[in-house]
Amino acid sequence: MFISQWHALGRAEQAKYYEMARKEKELHMQLHPGWSARDNYATHTKKKKKPKRDVIPQQQQQMPHADVGVQPLRVKDDPGQQTVV
Repeated sequence: MFISQWHALGRAEQAKYYEMARKEKELHMQLHPGWSARDNYATHTKKKKKPKRDVIPQQQQQMPHADVGVQPLRVKDDPGQQTVV
């Protein structure tokens, strides 16, 4: 809606607003001489992703996901008897 109103204004009316904007810009430059829009937007850099760890925790190495809950068999002194520990 605002754009249609802007385009409905004549060139002389638009020129007044352009002049006001120019004066505001000059005032801002006097008040803040070293300021740049780049100061607001260029300082943020992309965050680097952390590399994945190659080392797997020891618990996961001993018992893979497929074997969760399954306990290994141990052989007693007598080779004929196997029990679940």
